[in-house]
Amino acid sequence: MAEPDKEQPSSSLPAVVHKRAIVWGDDGVPRPEAVPALTPQGISELSTVALSLPFVPRGDAFPEDKEFEGMTNAEVMVIRLARAAASGDLSATSQLLDRVLGKPKQSVESKSLTLTYADVLKEKAERMKNVRSSSPPPARDSLLDGLI
Repeated sequence: MAEPDKEQPSSSLPAVVHKRAIVWGDDGVPRPEAVPALTPQGISELSTVALSLPFVPRGDAFPEDKEFEGMTNAEVMVIRLARAAASGDLSATSQLLDRVLGKPKQSVESKSLTLTYADVLKEKAERMKNVRSSSPPPARDSLLDGLI
């Protein structure tokens, strides 16, 4: 049931939809309508297409964009990332090197120890035996202190 103070988009759509539309079902869960939901494969393909599109300069306010004329979005992104890395941006440096050289391999040490329940009991009995033999027996008075 929808909360009264929150307005949800209408689920009625025109016969022809040119853009993805999100509608809220009776259960309150949003879902795409008039187009299939994106799958991981679809997202990958969409990303490839978007990166391959020609770069569109942001307008006259950004004259530095003129040098990228004729390049793809991906090419512009890589050049800007490389420039940021060369300027000392450590995050850009890390991202660029991770993609060019691959992330450094991490080593993890692992040790395995297997004991049976009988082994644990034997070890505990041995420790108890060592504790008893190394400490003097308690005085008789101290044994009775807790009882009186």
